[in-house]
Amino acid sequence: MASGVEYDTAYGVGVVLGKASNAKTWEAGIAYQSLDKDALFAQIIDSDFGDGRTDSEGWFLKGGYAPVKNITLNATYFITP
Repeated sequence: MASGVEYDTAYGVGVVLGKASNAKTWEAGIAYQSLDKDALFAQIIDSDFGDGRTDSEGWFLKGGYAPVKNITLNATYFITP
């Protein structure tokens, strides 16, 4: 790692309610993520959030529904400026 780098912080916080596992169950979640320019190795960044680049921040909303056991339908909505 480079020493003396100013922009080297990354964090994410969130919460999930429910668990979509059995038939007719659901889950919902919200999270915030912030990645500074030199915070993470590029290969481990989620490619859907911030176009897979560092120096990004924003929210994402997640939801899931299990219509029958062992099948879950999921959706994620990203809010990144």
